[in-house]
Amino acid sequence: MLLDAEKHQKQFSIIYIDIDNFKFVNDKYGHEIGDELLKAISAKFNYLIAIALKRNDMPFVYRLSGDEFIIMLPEYDNDSASQVCNKILKLFTNGFNFERGHFAVTASLGLASYPQDGSSITQLISNADLAMYQAKNTGKNRLAHYSNELAKNDRQLKEIEFLLKEINPEAELSLNYMPVIDHADNVKGCEALLRWHSPQIGPVSPAVFIPIAEETGVFEMIDLWVIEQSFKDYPQLQSILGEQLQVSINISSAEVHSDNFIHKLKTLCHQYGITPGDFVLEITETFAMEQSSDAIQWLERLRQLGFKIAIDDFGTGYTSLMQMVDYPVDIIKFDKQLVERITQTERRHLAKALIDLCHIQSIQVVAEGIETSEQSRCLWQADCDIQQGFLIAKPMPIDTLKQWLEEHRYLERVV
Repeated sequence: MLLDAEKHQKQFSIIYIDIDNFKFVNDKYGHEIGDELLKAISAKFNYLIAIALKRNDMPFVYRLSGDEFIIMLPEYDNDSASQVCNKILKLFTNGFNFERGHFAVTASLGLASYPQDGSSITQLISNADLAMYQAKNTGKNRLAHYSNELAKNDRQLKEIEFLLKEINPEAELSLNYMPVIDHADNVKGCEALLRWHSPQIGPVSPAVFIPIAEETGVFEMIDLWVIEQSFKDYPQLQSILGEQLQVSINISSAEVHSDNFIHKLKTLCHQYGITPGDFVLEITETFAMEQSSDAIQWLERLRQLGFKIAIDDFGTGYTSLMQMVDYPVDIIKFDKQLVERITQTERRHLAKALIDLCHIQSIQVVAEGIETSEQSRCLWQADCDIQQGFLIAKPMPIDTLKQWLEEHRYLERVV
């Protein structure tokens, strides 16, 4: 097909498809049902493509492996292939139905076209695959087109992956601290936030490099560096912000089940004379939601050491009330998006209800992302325990905390 496109100077497009959440089907219903689902999806693909191309003289739909498919579209340019992609996505509106029932699967699609996106089958498939991952990473159940910008970003991510493996933590990593306050405007703690300045490519956002660190296996070294640096900084933090200070540290979800991590945590506590109750270890809500009873037991081991456990980014996942009851946590941190919603006039009753629900379970509530006085006032009225956000303080190096505190106290007196 590609040789024909080259010979007659025609367009040629490839769609790379990955079925989202297929593993859930295999795990819940068994591989036999999973196989039947794949066959049903294949049949729908074949039928749709036969109609689109108005021919069925040869196969145009291929299953590569697992739940991944390739569709070849001879004589289709990027625009006309996009129309076919939209029809494929419609097959998965509200999941996928066939005679064995309804299944909550969707599809992520990547599209690459000859000649602009590649001149060989290998290159086209690779680029369509890259576009598919872009679709999956931006929310699934959608189409992404291959582009030079996408390829550039992919090269940058690969460079970050390489540099992470060679990182010198003492020379390249640093911590910023973000103070938090209570209703009386007292500084109750601060969050340690990791920063990376690479000598080769400059500052790199944690949102970019932390997921890569988790995937490539350097997360534990980075987590332990953050913890150790926080332990080292704690006496200075106390001298500036107060003796009763609590420091919050984010830990990677990839740490879960790691006996080595807990062992090294104990060693660092002993080495620096740390009281674990002065530190809060934060995990994301999405991680907490997905974990098994073994992970819950792992968190309990951290609590038994004396550390407090917090759920970070609460409001971005889909936590049920039962899960909230079961979590072995001391603190829940409302995500910025949730704060924005529950401080809207028509939803303010929800703020009080959510906070009361946490308090009934003896869980402290921290509201993140506070950016306006109105948000702050609304949440204090709803009995929020702690607030954090740019209205209060931005993340800053430890050397500038004293100046911030003096300015904060001055503003407090003026108000």
